[in-house]
Amino acid sequence: VVDDGKAAKERTSQLIRYDLDTGSGRAFSLSGTIYCLAVAQDGNHVLVGMPDQTSYLTLEPPEVEKTLSGSFSGIGQHPLLGWYPVISVAFSDDDSHAVVGCADSVLEKWDLSSGTQIHSEKEHRAGIRAVRFLRGSTDAAAYACGDGTVRFVGSNEPVRHGHRDPVNCLDISQDGQWAVSGGDDGTLRLWPLGAADREMLKVKGVDLTKRIEFSPDDRLIAFVPLVGSGVTLVDATTGATLTTAELPHEIEDAVFTDEPGHLLVAGEDGSLVLWDVLAAKPARVYAGHPPHITTLDYSLASRSFAVGTKDGVLAWMAVGGEQLAPHQFAAGEVKQVRMFNRGQNLVALQEGSLSVWEIARGLRWSTPSSELADAETIAVSPDGKLIATGHQDMAARLWDARTGQPRQVLRGHQNTVTGLAFSQDGRVLLTASFDGWIHVWNTGTGTELGAFGRMPVTGLALSSDGCVATSVMGDHNYYGDVDAVLWDASRADRHFKGPPSSAVACGSSADSNPDIERQSILGEWFAFRDVNERALDFLGSVSSPTRARCRYRQGDMAGALEDFVAASIASRDPQEFFYWKLWIASMTASVDRLLDAAETNDESQLRLMLEHGADINARNSDGDTGLHRAARAGAMSSLKLLIDRGANLEATNGYGQTPIFLATSRRAAFDFLVGAGA
Repeated sequence: VVDDGKAAKERTSQLIRYDLDTGSGRAFSLSGTIYCLAVAQDGNHVLVGMPDQTSYLTLEPPEVEKTLSGSFSGIGQHPLLGWYPVISVAFSDDDSHAVVGCADSVLEKWDLSSGTQIHSEKEHRAGIRAVRFLRGSTDAAAYACGDGTVRFVGSNEPVRHGHRDPVNCLDISQDGQWAVSGGDDGTLRLWPLGAADREMLKVKGVDLTKRIEFSPDDRLIAFVPLVGSGVTLVDATTGATLTTAELPHEIEDAVFTDEPGHLLVAGEDGSLVLWDVLAAKPARVYAGHPPHITTLDYSLASRSFAVGTKDGVLAWMAVGGEQLAPHQFAAGEVKQVRMFNRGQNLVALQEGSLSVWEIARGLRWSTPSSELADAETIAVSPDGKLIATGHQDMAARLWDARTGQPRQVLRGHQNTVTGLAFSQDGRVLLTASFDGWIHVWNTGTGTELGAFGRMPVTGLALSSDGCVATSVMGDHNYYGDVDAVLWDASRADRHFKGPPSSAVACGSSADSNPDIERQSILGEWFAFRDVNERALDFLGSVSSPTRARCRYRQGDMAGALEDFVAASIASRDPQEFFYWKLWIASMTASVDRLLDAAETNDESQLRLMLEHGADINARNSDGDTGLHRAARAGAMSSLKLLIDRGANLEATNGYGQTPIFLATSRRAAFDFLVGAGA
């Protein structure tokens, strides 16, 4: 900038192009202060950020200057300067488009061939410090913000949180797989791109959780609430919420057992019950256990379970209810207990100590440590060799399960570690945190293999076939809506650092038969995506269960219900039978589904739901029944079916309206209701 004493907007600036071979330079004069620039691949075109506009220059004769000024004027005015500078510019890979960032947080995209603005937005107030197009794209771009985030436009990439201070610089790797950012906090951070590809399904309506657990066959996921009386069961294939097991009291902890359709539940009132999910009542009530249970775990191999209490009591119990081995600790609440080695050992976490027990012999070792004072969660590797702890100091720690000696300290999170999960072979550990990221670690070396995520995570579980279940909170809003997200960790080798074999350990077990499973996998692949004609043709060749889930995802509820019924009839295994009966109960219990079928005259679905136990007089939040909706729509087939099955003709909704009142504008429906006695 030529310091001529004028205001920044009126100063003369020089852009100098140097020949590196000769050292000679050629100057180009511009009116206004230059704040940033970007050079095209051909070396002949330059984007220059100015006080309230961007200049697009052609450097070789004939020299041309175009002004890209659009939404900057009128967006806002600096209280002192009266304008905001353009402080970041970038070309697309083919030099055809520009992305521009302003100190006032305005982001613009331009088509340079026509000089037209194709996008403008202002969503953040912290200023855009750097911009870059994603590789090969003229639409998707990344930008660095003064609020410490890296954000994206034209892409489904999640917001990257991690820097504690403003992010000042940003770049994208040549292969398009990584972004790197540098911040005022003195750190460089690498972000894997394409992580959102692994997000499979999002589940609405899951409460803030204290525990997430897959069923023994990995088909269901239980979300145990931090506060509340309902355990939410979600189908791991479709993300459908099948039921919420509502208990008469708040829940301290809950786990799956080997009895299909049964959860072992510890209540805040001191109760311990085996809960029948389909019957919605206790199948067994346990007595003689220690009071004030805070945590429990179940061993499928030994058919026994362990409980820990607020008073520091640890007890093992047989599934029949016999108390096997109580132990009184010196003091302190048992935060978490986990069984391993086929139920022969367990680990207990208390404030400041970690203890491993052999059920047959008693205490094996106990490790008091100041490092455990802030431990919040534990996990044990399936081979029983490693114990992981998650801490408020933003680290996860690995311990030798045989000796209690510390093995690794895993640092990379920027907030409390809230979830831990081992792969089936124990070589990989997933850690989750309030910082919104799930990190993947090599447990042997302690090195990070990669990361993915999008929102603060409150819980984590990993199935044997690479499905990661998380409960998450709204984008950095710790009081926002809480949902669940299912991720595909078995595809990690597409995005993680290091050799693919390091991450594939999260995937399917080696003994799976690809020939047997091929149809199911392909069918479920289609279920995760918009089904096209090829997929619909393919469905004719797969089993009823797979076809049912595909139809469910596409909204064909009648077809899905038919297939679920067929699957339950064909079931020979009790676990299979429970699974399909749960699906049927879920679909027939949905009031909205019943009312929609009545309103749209979908007689086949309505008949199926009624035949499988749906309440014919069920009401929605407005007090409407299926008969109300059918009368309002004049759906004659639905009216006839509902009245034949005994629907209440005199039911009133929340506005005091009866079905015949709503049918006054539908002559045929009105006459039919009168004839039926309304």
